[in-house]
Amino acid sequence: MTLRTEFHRRTWLLAIAVLMLACTRRDAASDGAPDLVLANVTVIDGLGGAPRAGQTIEVRAGRITALRAAAPDDSSTFDVAGAFVTPGLIDSHVHFDPRNTAAVRASLDSMLRRGVTTIREMACCAPDYAKLTDSPDSARFPRIYTSAFWAGPQFMRDDPRVAGLSGLGEVPWLLAVTDSNDLAGALRGARESGATGIKIYSDLSPDLVRKIATSAHDAGMRAWSHTTVFPMRPSEVAAADIDVVSHAALLVWEGTATLPSHYDGPHPFNPFGPPAPYTSIAPRDPRVLAVLATLKRRGTILDPTVAVIRRSIGTAAWAWTIEVTKAAHEIGIPLTVGTDGIPIFDEIEALVDSVGLTPLEVLRSATSVGAAAIGIESTLGTIEVGKIADLVVYRADPTADIRALRTPAQVIRGGRLVGALR
Repeated sequence: MTLRTEFHRRTWLLAIAVLMLACTRRDAASDGAPDLVLANVTVIDGLGGAPRAGQTIEVRAGRITALRAAAPDDSSTFDVAGAFVTPGLIDSHVHFDPRNTAAVRASLDSMLRRGVTTIREMACCAPDYAKLTDSPDSARFPRIYTSAFWAGPQFMRDDPRVAGLSGLGEVPWLLAVTDSNDLAGALRGARESGATGIKIYSDLSPDLVRKIATSAHDAGMRAWSHTTVFPMRPSEVAAADIDVVSHAALLVWEGTATLPSHYDGPHPFNPFGPPAPYTSIAPRDPRVLAVLATLKRRGTILDPTVAVIRRSIGTAAWAWTIEVTKAAHEIGIPLTVGTDGIPIFDEIEALVDSVGLTPLEVLRSATSVGAAAIGIESTLGTIEVGKIADLVVYRADPTADIRALRTPAQVIRGGRLVGALR
């Protein structure tokens, strides 16, 4: 081969390589083109940091691919200039009746369009919610994370709320638990049904609750509980390796000499159990504060459900709950936003107006702390590159007035616009 021939061959190969590289770059640019752009917005990232104005968010294939300072030539997919963007809200304590499918679907659709993009369903019947999640119209609903509901046999026999549910006490998502249960098998069944965590409810011993929590973690599931699991007092629950405890009101039972043996008894039915001594035990009783210290030390999240207490129990219980939740917040226990049957905005505003959280703090509670409560903080709950693009757009600044959360301009689930409730 002559020198000239070799030169031409190499030149030709180089030209082909350059052409292929150019095509590859064009393909890469095409692959990287965002599906959704929110330009020149103020980002409230859900981590509790100060809002950042003049930002651009790019989304591709349902995830945030860029978060940067806005450039002069950035163009939004729809008009958002000057708007405020938060992560989608997370309601950490929701109850539905899975037997009324039409009502559940309507509620879920409404919640999503109000900005609630994820819920932790805390009643029962994970398979029913799995059907919703797998349905073609699931994009109209918040993401649903469900619990398996576990309590003692007497609770399953006596409580009117579970009467008539299919499989009561026998199926792994609605289980009457005793020392003789095969916990590993039950947890496997609960997980296969679609449950994310075990909700430990009542009529269980401290040893059994600790065993359930440990076994749940071994199975890759979360352990969720009331703050009091009759006849188990709050200090025992706090020491039992629980991830999230619900209902600050029930911490009152730490101040009593003895606890009722069962959730349901001769007293008139109340969804929060036996009548509690809210007028005789101080919210900052040293015994109660010691429980809070244990929760703080162990990194347990508190789901206080403050707003529902006034309606469900009464004014004295409401005042007690507000004060003990203040004490929890003061020592740095992470609070999540759980509603237990009321609009999420009522709980958010109660946490700001009555407990004293700042709007930034309550937004963190309603986003990143909510994600941590479920165990999905690696993918949801904040505005960060790589996270799923569940976002809410507001025209008014919710850090200036938390009531702005009631009127979202646009809701985005997985990078897709779903509209807002008008």
